[in-house]
Amino acid sequence: MKKHGLVYSMVALLAVLLPACTADDDLAPAVKPAEGLTITLETPGVLSRATTEPGSNDLNENTISQAQLLIFNSEGTRTPDGYRSFEFTDGKTEAVIATGDWKNNIQLFDQGAGAAYDIYVVANAHGGSISLKDVRTLDGLLNAVDEDVDVWKMKNAKIENEPEYTGKRFAMSGVNDKFVPNSVDDEYTISVQMERLAAKVEVNITFSDEFNEKFTPIGFYSSLRNYATRGLWRSDKEVNLKNTDRGIAGNEADDPMVAALEKNSEAGTAKLVLYTYPTNWGGDVLQETFVLLNMPGYYKKQEGAQSEYKGSNYYKIPVRLGDVTAHQLNRNTIYRVNVTIDRMGQPQVDKPVELKPAYEVISWTTVTIDVDGGNLNYLELLKEEIIMKNIDESLEQYFTSSSPVTASITEVYYYDKYGAKQTIPRNNYDRYGISASPESGNFGNLTIKSNIPTNNGIRYIKVTVTNGQELSKEFTVKQYPLEYIVTVPGWYSYRTDFRSTYEEKGTGKVSDNYFSSKVYYEGDRWNDEGIYTYRWPIYGPGPSLGTYSGSQSNNNMYFVRITKTSDKYVLSVPAVDEYGYTDDSPENNQLVAPAFMIASQLGTVYPQSFPSAKEHCKQYAEKSIAGEVYEDWRLPTEAELEIIDRYQNTNGSVIDEVLARRYYWAASGTAYVTMNGDQGSASNAYIRCIRTVKANEPIVEDKE
Repeated sequence: MKKHGLVYSMVALLAVLLPACTADDDLAPAVKPAEGLTITLETPGVLSRATTEPGSNDLNENTISQAQLLIFNSEGTRTPDGYRSFEFTDGKTEAVIATGDWKNNIQLFDQGAGAAYDIYVVANAHGGSISLKDVRTLDGLLNAVDEDVDVWKMKNAKIENEPEYTGKRFAMSGVNDKFVPNSVDDEYTISVQMERLAAKVEVNITFSDEFNEKFTPIGFYSSLRNYATRGLWRSDKEVNLKNTDRGIAGNEADDPMVAALEKNSEAGTAKLVLYTYPTNWGGDVLQETFVLLNMPGYYKKQEGAQSEYKGSNYYKIPVRLGDVTAHQLNRNTIYRVNVTIDRMGQPQVDKPVELKPAYEVISWTTVTIDVDGGNLNYLELLKEEIIMKNIDESLEQYFTSSSPVTASITEVYYYDKYGAKQTIPRNNYDRYGISASPESGNFGNLTIKSNIPTNNGIRYIKVTVTNGQELSKEFTVKQYPLEYIVTVPGWYSYRTDFRSTYEEKGTGKVSDNYFSSKVYYEGDRWNDEGIYTYRWPIYGPGPSLGTYSGSQSNNNMYFVRITKTSDKYVLSVPAVDEYGYTDDSPENNQLVAPAFMIASQLGTVYPQSFPSAKEHCKQYAEKSIAGEVYEDWRLPTEAELEIIDRYQNTNGSVIDEVLARRYYWAASGTAYVTMNGDQGSASNAYIRCIRTVKANEPIVEDKE
């Protein structure tokens, strides 16, 4: 009889499976029956944006050694004989499920040959909380997980003080749903496409030319931080698994690290390969999955200098599509990260230098279009938003269309130092290198180009894609420089020890010898817009506005994010002592918080002593126009003051003047001298407080 194949098409993200199979001892192993139902596990042909990506045979990514089959009826109950277990060896491709009149086997298909059944297959199981043989319902399969504590290791992984890891196998799953026995021939093979439960993280390392001259590595050792050891068998129910149930591991300082798959110490290149089950850390950066790299070696600061051995040299490599909003790693997906190292890391394992200058994550996907001969008109874009982090070209946008497409830039803009939207004229697009160009044909990549912004602001690019049948879709590009600033308008200031605020209108102390509470007032027929002092008389109405503050009238706080350590400072959160003051040590004063806020000129004070300055920042508070209250301010480090001063004196910068005077107190007790200010002295200096931005704060890093 004619043989047919029933193929279930799944949206796969990665090429999988070239299996070898034979039946186990329970089943007829060899002879294809004249009447019978068999199964084969197939390799899905997976299309990437421009090429295909097969799994690596050398890393066991395509090997199936064992599989289990479960058959469920329309009520979601496993049929009486709806469980099979197979062992695969010797290059065989098929296993027998049943022989004879299998269609009418009520133990196998208990609702009859005309009913529909869901056939699930899982392969290379490691174990979990539920034995698959004991799963009796489809809902039971929903809660079944595979657990592999060694999921992060590649085949033959070399780990210090451990034997070479040889037990690598990848858990996989697939489904053929709505299978109707009577709809097929008596001799029939069910074909099931499989997908891996794990995600693959591949990091390709290169050195910059300058760094390659200074540093000679002796090894590349890596581990995944916050990887998952448990994954659901059913991919369609992945969203039901909480991150707390994923068996998050790799978060201890002494966790083992694996040697690179490939390395060339002389050229300064390496390839790292790691794996995890799906993770989803939401907005909790403390649970973010990332690669920790230790690269020991010999460092020479300059030509002719003595090389120094660096046994601990740690880096953090994010795996999040270059987008801080992308907070998950999906199954059956390759995350390929290309990173260039241009500086030394940190000796402390818990304070690695985060590498962001040039990395790319490539997600693999398939697009299936059912063409039935009709007059089709469709246009699909892979993403609604593209994030460009310190890169001038992106290939992240993929399109598929019923006809060739064109792309046009409809709007380019940024927000200036006052928080006002500034549109870049169309005739200046060439000046900024801004363009959008799709590949020819009905599918492919769409290339976005734009010179990296030099004003410390985020650039927004609106792109419209239109096909030949006039169907259009729009997406947004957000381009971030390495260091960027966002305006946060302030409303009023106070001190926490004054017991009154502008809104509360109490009778508590609102000023001392150095500081008066202030408010940004939008103006009326009696008063101009600007910053005013405010106070409440003990008797009588209040509050009342005081004297206009004069030249220091900038009510904007500024949110600053820095992603790159320089030779002048170290990117790390400055320490605070037991009294709540910024630590005054020389080492601490060379640190710069990766994300911090600068108080507005609502916090302007008279010059004062260093002890008074420390206490002022500890007590200072400011409320934004958006309604957020910030009460955790501190004196800035010397390095932070230097950065602020540089920003405010950069031509075209999106930060306005915040350091208007000559001398400002640093946490070290030394007065920092600004570039262009006046007034104050080394012993009686001014103050501008800053605060470290914590994870998950309701700070909008961009305006949209």
